[in-house]
Amino acid sequence: MNPIELVHQCREGKRKAQYELFRMYATPMYHVARRIVADPMESEEVVQEAFVKVFEKIHSFEGRATLGAWIKRIVVNQALNEVRKRKMVFDNVEDAQIADLPIEEDDYEDVTADMINEEINLLPEGCRIVVSLHLLEEYKHTEIAEMLSISESTSRSQYMRGRKMLAARLSERMKHEL
Repeated sequence: MNPIELVHQCREGKRKAQYELFRMYATPMYHVARRIVADPMESEEVVQEAFVKVFEKIHSFEGRATLGAWIKRIVVNQALNEVRKRKMVFDNVEDAQIADLPIEEDDYEDVTADMINEEINLLPEGCRIVVSLHLLEEYKHTEIAEMLSISESTSRSQYMRGRKMLAARLSERMKHEL
């Protein structure tokens, strides 16, 4: 069944369609939540709570974005709400400090997506969230700033800092794995 048919059936309250929609999108949405909240159990809770909202708001889905993008936005908002509850910390880093962070240009062809995700999860919370939203979920810094109630420059500096830290961590990891 295609997503539009599922939406129509979900609007009619059909449980089978709701289950199918959940089954279709739960895994990718779990990965979205996991990149933001980091904790696996909390990520599962975020996805469950987000899908409750999806089914409550399914009547407002207008089809301007894809169904997956609409669901992802709900998951991201739910994950960010969970992070806000624990007082997200953004490190103050000057642009000059970012430029001074060491980074070696190594051959990264052996780096896997799993390695990248593992290393992203080890970044400081503010960096991890911004890197995940910008690099992996492709949000613009203006959108991230609005979602996180931070300035666009803070979003950019957290991204640059996180990206440098990620590259350094991957470089170090590759040295140890060779």
